[in-house]
Amino acid sequence: MRIAMAAKGVFPYRLGGLEKFTAFLANALVDEGAYVEVIAPIGKPLSDGFKPKYREINIDWPSIKPHKLAYYVFSKKVRDYIAKSDFDIANGQGSSLWTYVDVKKIPCIYNPQGMQEYYDPRMLKRLEKPFHLFFNRKIARKSDAIISPGGTLTDGIIKFLKVRREKVHIIPNAVDLEFSDGFRPKNLKRGKNSFLFVGNISYYKGIIDLVNAFKVLDSKAELNIIGDGDLFKVLKRNNRDTRINFLGKVADQNKLFEFYWSSDAFI
Repeated sequence: MRIAMAAKGVFPYRLGGLEKFTAFLANALVDEGAYVEVIAPIGKPLSDGFKPKYREINIDWPSIKPHKLAYYVFSKKVRDYIAKSDFDIANGQGSSLWTYVDVKKIPCIYNPQGMQEYYDPRMLKRLEKPFHLFFNRKIARKSDAIISPGGTLTDGIIKFLKVRREKVHIIPNAVDLEFSDGFRPKNLKRGKNSFLFVGNISYYKGIIDLVNAFKVLDSKAELNIIGDGDLFKVLKRNNRDTRINFLGKVADQNKLFEFYWSSDAFI
């Protein structure tokens, strides 16, 4: 089977969850005997140790604003590449297949990812919501299947994108344990009751609930929060709990995995 996977970024050139999910899933599909091409902006690797088993197709991210206009232009480049190639199926992370679903000749799988635009309570984001609903519902309606990592996101996909539950297939986010083992510290030391959160510091991640809930835990516990986002500065500035550490973005993968390996639990 020949599979096209399109995304606005892919590991190791970007370090987010979507990017790692795309790369690890593509490698796993190759291991199962598929031929996979990942269509994404390819640049300078930000991490060592990861070896793509799939073919990388570079399509630069448009240097225009706003973000959704750049996404639209990017999706047109993806559409043109897939249309002239010989694939059996197309997998789009985020809105990468935005324009291809209008002309598709092969089955399309849509992974809407976190859908953060629907959970942000700020007024500007609420005003943008109808626009996001319009084109994301179109992608969902014209795709043959939708991927959800599970949990409440599945309910959100059904609620916001107006699709039947049987159209949604749950595939948990891919984790390459062999890759992670390559970063295991020689002298591993774990903290006592050490919790770790890595992700976008934004409303839709539930970070405010996490910080408030942590305050009722054992006083010896600690919470390390890694990442950047809309709420990072205000939460760090207002934090008075010495057990909660807002560490910002950690681009060094060796340092990041030190936190993973030294933590007792991930959130």
